[in-house]
Order: sequence, then structure tokens, then C-alpha cells
Amino acid sequence: MNDIVDDLSNAAASATMRLTTPLKAFRVLVRSDIRPFYDDKRLQQLVLELLGRYGIWASFETGTFRGDTVKWVAERAPGVACWTVEKNYLYYLYAKMRTMRANIVLLHDDSRRALKKYLRQLPTPVMFWLDAHWEKELPLKYELGIMRDSGTLSVVLIDDFRHPRMDLGYDCYNQVEIGAGLVKSVLPDVQIFVPSYKAPRGYAVFFLSLPVWVPESLEST
Repeated sequence: MNDIVDDLSNAAASATMRLTTPLKAFRVLVRSDIRPFYDDKRLQQLVLELLGRYGIWASFETGTFRGDTVKWVAERAPGVACWTVEKNYLYYLYAKMRTMRANIVLLHDDSRRALKKYLRQLPTPVMFWLDAHWEKELPLKYELGIMRDSGTLSVVLIDDFRHPRMDLGYDCYNQVEIGAGLVKSVLPDVQIFVPSYKAPRGYAVFFLSLPVWVPESLEST
């Protein structure tokens, strides 16, 4: 633990990857009010139902940040191998201190490189939570392409997704929005589902090589 704390202190002194100063980056980590799945109880319940209904063996999160989401899943699904990847070294070190569980695998890497390297090693089906986009980085299209080409049985959830009918929060990078158009450019035949309720943040769900299940909390785009 002391080695991790020392590494974290050293990283804070040089981290400039996402924020203007290391001190500001560290404050974002410590003071962030982001909760697992935005503390959206219906989304959290959906995740648990998907894990059980599809007999998920592994989960893979891109964009660990503080580790709140992967920790939440790992605690409630101890039989699931919970993988998560974080590119920012400061965030990775902070999450490492908070996610020391036997069923969590935390990687310091680019999400695209990690998916290429490890995806075929994961037991299937796999549930994905894609949230690696940040500032100018939008690896989502490449992540989806890697998943498509692997043929992995997958339940896919995408964070910060634009809802076509409700004004929910979503992200846009270099004038490219996270929405149905981006997903369809890689997976033209996939059926995309979004919240049927006023969620605190937009998200999407779809299925690759698995039967489609649509609970009341979801509706088609």
C-alpha cells in the first residue's frame, strides 16, 4: 500500500494528461461526486438483471476514473471477473487503492489496445460499460469495431449517449456526438435501446450475438 501511495504522490507531481495542473487533477479525484451509474437506481437494477439473465462471466469497463463503478459491480457479482482499463496514470493509481478485490482486474492502458490484447481471453458472455471518452479522446468507434470483429457474445452499455427524444445529458467530441449515428456507422444492423424514463444521464444498451431482452426501463431508438 505504501508503494502505491508513493507512486500516487509522484504521479500527482507530473500528471498533465487531462487537466491543467496535477493539483487540480487530484482534487477532481478526491472531490468528485460521481456515483456508480450516476446513482441511477433503475440503471443499477438493469445492470444486475442483465448479469443474471445472460449468465455474464466477465465485465469490461473502459474509463475507470476512481473505480467506483467497477467496485460496485464486483461487490454485487463476486463470481464475475470485472475488468477495467484507465489510460490516465494518476487515475489508475487512485483506483488501484480503492479496488483491491480478487475479482477485479485493473489495467493501465489505452482502452483500444487493452481490448485488442485481452478481449479474446475473457469468458463469455461479456458485459461492457464503455466510458473511456474524455476531453478530446473518443475511442468509442474503435472499441466497437474491435468488439464486432471479435464475435464476442456481448451485452453493451454506452455512457453519455444522446437520447433521441428526451433531453438527457450526453457527450460530444470534435463535433462527433455519442449517439445512434456513431454506433450505426460500425454496427449498422444493431438494435439500440435507451432509457424509457427521465434518467440522470443518457445511456444506451444493445446486444451482440445474444437474444434481445427489453425491460420496461428501456425503449428502442
